[in-house]
Amino acid sequence: ALSETRKLTAEQHVAASRHGIGTLHSYGVTAFQDAGVSADILGALKSLDDAGELHAWVVSSLLINDPIFGFDPIGAPLLEVAGQYRSEHHRPDFVKIFLDGVPPTRTAAFLEPYLPDAAHGACHHGATTMPGDELTGWLRTAAAAGLSAKVHCTGDASVRATLDAVEKIRAEGFSDARFQVAHGQFVH
Repeated sequence: ALSETRKLTAEQHVAASRHGIGTLHSYGVTAFQDAGVSADILGALKSLDDAGELHAWVVSSLLINDPIFGFDPIGAPLLEVAGQYRSEHHRPDFVKIFLDGVPPTRTAAFLEPYLPDAAHGACHHGATTMPGDELTGWLRTAAAAGLSAKVHCTGDASVRATLDAVEKIRAEGFSDARFQVAHGQFVH
C-alpha cells in the first residue's frame, strides 16, 4: 500500500513542488536546501525552472543511502544522473548520508551506552549505518565530483566518525567541498 502512494506522475511532482515552494514564498523564504531528494523531485525542480516557474534558489542533497524514504535510485546511480537536473536556480550540489538514527528509538550512535532497557540490554550504543572507511569513501567520491555533503548525525559517535572522515578527506587535498553535520544534538 505504501508503495502505491509513491507512484505520482511527473506532473504531480511538479505540482507538489510548486505548491511547497509557494508556501515557502508566502513566509518570505526565497532559498532553501532540500536535505534528501528523489530523481522525481530533481525532475520537478528542473521542469519548474525550465518553464520559468522556479522563483527560489534551491540546493538539493542526493541520497547516498536511504533508510527512510524508499527512493530509487540512490548512491552512485543517482550521482551519475544528477548533473542533468542542474539549472539556473537549482543546484544538486550536496550528497546526503544517514549515518545514524535518533536517540528516542536508540538508533543514534553513541560513545557511551544508553541506559539499560529490556529491548537493548546494558551495553547498547546504537550503531552507524556504515563503517568509517565506507563513509570516507563516499565523502571522497562526493568531493572528487565537486559535491559537498550533509551527514545525518544525532549521536556523538556518528559526529566523531564524520569529523574523522572529513579530516582524512581534507588531508587528501580536497579543500573546496563543504561538510555539514545535520542535527548534531550530541557532540563530545
